[in-house]
Amino acid sequence: MINKVFDSPSGRVDSKAFLDRDLEVTRSTRTPTEYRANERPWFQGAAHLEVHRTEPYRLAMVDRMAVSFTSANEEGYGAGAITLLSSLDKSLDQSIY
Repeated sequence: MINKVFDSPSGRVDSKAFLDRDLEVTRSTRTPTEYRANERPWFQGAAHLEVHRTEPYRLAMVDRMAVSFTSANEEGYGAGAITLLSSLDKSLDQSIY
């Protein structure tokens, strides 16, 4: 999923694009929001050219435990990835056998 939150003339928008295994968009949504990433711990921990990992937390959109990895450039623009702990656990199990 690619998630982008931005200000538009009609207000703040949360835009999501859901991708398949080939990284093709399968569906997308746009909803009004008051969400501000810069107020979240994973965003505040992002540093220029360093990767910040959060402690495990409950990811509200799917109600599962996750960790986030984030970084930022000199201008303060950030990028990140969220990993569900259940996915990580499954991936590690498969790599052991």
